[in-house]
Order: sequence, then C-alpha cells, then structure tokens
Amino acid sequence: MDHVHFRERTGRRRRAFLGTAFLALAATVLGTVDAVASTALSAAPDAQSAATTAPPSSGTLFDDFNYTGPDDPRLVAHGWTLRGESGGPGPIGAKWSPNAVSFPADSTAQGGRAMQLRASTDGTAAGTVQAQVSTAQRKFYSGTYAARVFFTDRPTAGDSGGRPVDHPVQTFYTITPENPLYSELDHEYLPNGGWGAPGSSHFTTAWHDTEPADKETYNQDNAVNSLQGWHTLQMTAVNGEVDFYLDGRKYFSPSSKYAPREPMTLNFNEWFIDLVSPGQTRTWDQRVNWVYYNDSGAQTPAQVDAAVNGYYASGTHFVDTVPKKTPANDYDGDGVGDLSLLYDYGTGSASGCAQSESARRTALFGLSGKADRSGGLGGINPLSDSPCEAVSPKFVTSGDFNGDGKGDVAAFYDYGSTGSTCSTANHVAVVEWLADPKGTGTLQAPKRVWESTCWGGGTSFMESGDFNGDGKSDLTLLYDYGAGHVRLFTLTADGNGGGGFGGVVSQWDGSRWGTGTKFLTTGDFNGDGKSDIALFYDYGAAGATCKGDAHQSISTLTANSNGNGGFNNGGSPAKVWESTCWGGGTAFFNSGDFNGDGKSDLALLYDYGAGNVSLLTLNANPNGDGRFGGLVPRWDGTRWGAGTKFMTTGDYNGDGKSDIALFKDYGATGATCAGNAHQAISTLIADPYGTGALHGPAIAWESTCWGGGTAFMN
Repeated sequence: MDHVHFRERTGRRRRAFLGTAFLALAATVLGTVDAVASTALSAAPDAQSAATTAPPSSGTLFDDFNYTGPDDPRLVAHGWTLRGESGGPGPIGAKWSPNAVSFPADSTAQGGRAMQLRASTDGTAAGTVQAQVSTAQRKFYSGTYAARVFFTDRPTAGDSGGRPVDHPVQTFYTITPENPLYSELDHEYLPNGGWGAPGSSHFTTAWHDTEPADKETYNQDNAVNSLQGWHTLQMTAVNGEVDFYLDGRKYFSPSSKYAPREPMTLNFNEWFIDLVSPGQTRTWDQRVNWVYYNDSGAQTPAQVDAAVNGYYASGTHFVDTVPKKTPANDYDGDGVGDLSLLYDYGTGSASGCAQSESARRTALFGLSGKADRSGGLGGINPLSDSPCEAVSPKFVTSGDFNGDGKGDVAAFYDYGSTGSTCSTANHVAVVEWLADPKGTGTLQAPKRVWESTCWGGGTSFMESGDFNGDGKSDLTLLYDYGAGHVRLFTLTADGNGGGGFGGVVSQWDGSRWGTGTKFLTTGDFNGDGKSDIALFYDYGAAGATCKGDAHQSISTLTANSNGNGGFNNGGSPAKVWESTCWGGGTAFFNSGDFNGDGKSDLALLYDYGAGNVSLLTLNANPNGDGRFGGLVPRWDGTRWGAGTKFMTTGDYNGDGKSDIALFKDYGATGATCAGNAHQAISTLIADPYGTGALHGPAIAWESTCWGGGTAFMN
C-alpha cells in the first residue's frame, strides 16, 4: 500500500510580475508544494571492508565529512551550504540552524567520523530547530547518487519512554526547485510514522512537478518495522530511467516521466512533520557517513562500494571533479573567455530599410581567446550586421541564456515613443544573439526575446547573471523613476533551454534610494553558485571627510539561498564597503574571480586625471559571507594616458581565474586611416598562483584603422 503526503519542502515562493515597469505593479505569488515519500528493508553493516579499487576518473563528488564544525571554512570551499533561516518544510515558525550540524567522531562509521544533523522540538514552533545541508551548486544530473546514512527510531535526548510522540523525517534527496523543469528524487525515513503510515516507513519519490499528483511514490511500510542503524541509500538516473536502491537491493523504479530534467543539488535534512505534545525538548539525530555522485552512468551498488572503499583506502576525504559552468562570455565553448564589440556606424541612407533615410547600422564583432591559453586574443571576426536599426542599443551584455555552455549576447533597445501604447511611456525591447551550438564562435540571427510598449524611459542599467542557480543567465534591469526612486527587475531565463525569458519581475523597490547609483555589476560574491548584484553609489560631497566629492559606497543584493531568483530575502541592499575619503574618479566597476576561489571579487579603475589611473580590487571574503576585505592596489598606470573607454572581465587563458580587459581609444594618434581610427585592447592576467594579483597590462589586440564607433565591449 502506498502512502502519500504532500508538503512544502523548502518554503520557497515564486513571484510572477504582471504589467509594466511604470509605477503600478501587480504581482502574483505562487506557493510551491513539494512532496515526500520513504520505505524499509534490512540493515547495512556498520563498517565496510576496504577495497583497493581505484575511484572512477569521470565527474565525481565524494565527501566523508571530515570537518571540525559548522564554521569550518572547508565546508564552503567544498561547496556545501548549511541552512540558517525559517521556512518549510516543517511547522510554520520553526527555525533552521547551522549549529544543528556537527561532525563528531563515530566508531560505527566507516573512517571513524560522520556528519550529524540534529532536530529538536519541545512541541512549539519557537522551540523547534531543524537541520539541513545542501550543495551550493546545481550541477548534478544524470548518473549515480549514493549516501550512507544512520537513521534513529527514538529521541537521543528527552526520551520519556513509551512510544515516541514526534514525527521526524530523515532524508537524502536531490532537487531543482522553483524551475519549470522541476526535478526531485527523495529517500525519506519516517521512524515514527506520518503521512498515513502507522509506523516506521521509508518513502521513495520521484517528482515531475510541484503539483501534488505529479509524482510517483513507493512506501513499503510493512516490509520492515525499523531502519534503526546504518543504511546505504542509492539512486541512479540515466537516459530517462530512475532506480532507487536500499542496502544494495533495488527498491523502486518510477516511470520515465519522473526522471530528472535539470541539474540538481544534493541535500540532507531532518525536520518535523507537525508539532505535538508541548513539554520537554526531544532531540532526534541523523548521521551521514559519506556521500558519492558519479556522472558516468548507472553504477551498481557493488561499484559504488568499491569506489567509496577506494577513497577510504587512499586516505582521500574529498573529491569534486563534477564540471562547473564555463565562462559566460565564452562564445565558442572552449573554456577560454572571448570578447565581443558592438560597433555603431551611425545613421544614413540604406536600401531595403523601412527608415531608408535614417537607418542606423550596428554590427557585432568577436575576439576569441587564443586556444593556446596564453591570454592573448585572436583577430577580429564579424558576428552580426544590423543595417536597418531604428536606434542604437542602450545596453549590451553577455551571458549563457540557454545553458549550453557558450556565451550569448543580449541588447536593450529604447525606441522612445515610437510604437508606444502609453502616452507617458516608452517602447523597449531586449534582443538576443545565441551562440552557434556547433561551437564555431559565431552568433545566430538576432531575435526579440522581451518587449514592452508601455515601459518607460528610465532603465539605467542592464546586466546578466544566474540569479537562481539553474545554469542559465538571467537579466536584471535597474529602473530610475527620478527623485531618488529606483526599482530592480529581473527577467528569468526559460527553463527549457530555448534562450527565451519569462515575464519581468520586481525584486526590490528603493523608493528612497537616491540618485547616486553610478555602476551596477553582477557576480557570485558568496560562492553559492548564484549571481548577486553590487551597486556602486556616489554621494558626492555629502558626508565626505575629505575635500571634494569623496563619499562613495558599495552595496550588494545577495541571491536568495532557496534559488527563487530573489535577493536579500526581499530586503534592501546591504552596504559592504564605504569610504568618506575616496573621491569621485572611479571610472569602471566590474566583478570577477581574480584568485580562483569560486567567489567573485570586485575591481575598480580609478582615474586621477592627466593620464594617471589605478586598478584596485576588493576580494570576496573566503568564508562565503558575501562581504569583502579591504581595497588592494593591483596596478598603477602613471603614464597610461587618457582614452580608456571600456573595462570588462573574463578568463582569457582558461585557468579558472578572471582576467581584465581594457579598451583604449587613441583617437587619431597613430592612426593609419582617416579619423579616430587607432584603438587597442590590453589585458591584465590573474596571477596563476591564486594570489589575486594581476599581471600586465599587455596589448592583446590593436588596430590603427578601426574607427571610433565602438559602443560596447563584453
């Protein structure tokens, strides 16, 4: 008999924004309802014999949780997140605490140590604490998942005898929440019943959607009365086939509809279904000996055991070779960052254009990072020619909008009142060029992916970033209504990988923010696999302690940990750096991972005038709190000269660290063609040892017959 219960696993919420960016906003909030399931069989041995079989060499994650505590910096460095907020699953008002996770010695565990998740309750919401550990990145998809888990049937503290009253859930699961291609695979043990099961039950469930009926679950609650002790839980998902295993025996095989459709996170949590019997605090413990993932296919339980035993035999505590995302501006997908230039030829007559006397011609050109990974750039390649534009783009950005591992380009166009359906608003659109899927480095024909005929003319920034961590770049727009009122919107990339976007969603309303936002950039400042936003604000002389316009600050909006695409849990930007004696010369502000630690740092180019510039960085804190250390000077160009037109970042030598590119316009000086035709791109390459230093600059491309029309560099 199958027992099914539907509940909200993560307490996440979707928001769909309806309407335009013009003052009045309407939002629809859709609550997600996740579900559960679990089952029972024979107990596993307390320890496994040490085999010497070498671990597989494919994309693999292995961790035996050899950490000192919840504050061990290696947890973040290894890609783990300890939940520390409220929200589902579990009773409303219950808390999640990183301190509910520990790593004690355990003589019954293989290797003598385990991770412990402790959930406690006194029967009230205020007195209930739950525990969850998750991978920060969604990068686990087809392959084999396994973990050795210790289930407990009674409280480890506060047990007054008799049958326990609480209904805890002890889990190992994978999930892609808040996504049109929702995916979830669950192992869940209910030691004291729940969801219709009268006693100890082990549910296994595969999900196709958050809808309660859109899943297959199996619960063989009569097979075994208890799963107290150590057990090996396994799931394989390959070519649309999913199998659940318990202690080496196949347990459940759902239909192919319920196979994962998107990369997922790995998760363990322990929580309570409900609140019962207010009184003394009862504590329930779940332990995890190790976790293992391999993307090479559906491995047998014996192969999993051999691989894990091989890691223990070699003294290996942690391995992660599962591929991460490629650079967002890598147009050919070779793992080396490239550059794109948008050139504006101006207006003129053009045959075949609707506006024959005032057609504007723009074109995209590419500069590929050299395949030898030297940090140099190849020659200019035409990517796209648009001879009949009504206007030039207002913003251009680069990102991987369809999740294929290659960089795409998006441009924001403001057509003014032309085509507008509102008397006081503008007609705007986002146009996209997807990378050639064959990896040629060229771009496909442009297509309009979002449009509003009643938007307004106040869009002040557009940038790309993966705000929900699904492996596809989204877009963010900062809209300035005037009088210090700004609002942040996002356009989320479609989950189907087609390169389109959903509707515009309001994420933050700064009604009293002010007028000084000078720059906006995006980056993963806490290393959780999702993009955050940084705003550089110039207060001018207000509050300055030095002469002149010397007061500046940086604030961040951190992507929500639940991956719903929002920021700061609905709050305002948090100030992470401030100086009242800085100065008004900051000319460029970008993000990049300059030391290769998996977290984005910030770079500022300061122009002192008279050709003197300096490059400084703010390194992201290694503990993953999303904040930054102090300013570090990286390069002082005392004779650099005027003419720096653009600064961008990318990994131009493919070493996993961000480099910096500077576009300099020399004008007519040194030009071999008429006009302002001499331009060059110089790069500063990140130190290979991960110090955060930047070497250079060195000219990577130069033309004395290019022209002064370059409008954007990405």
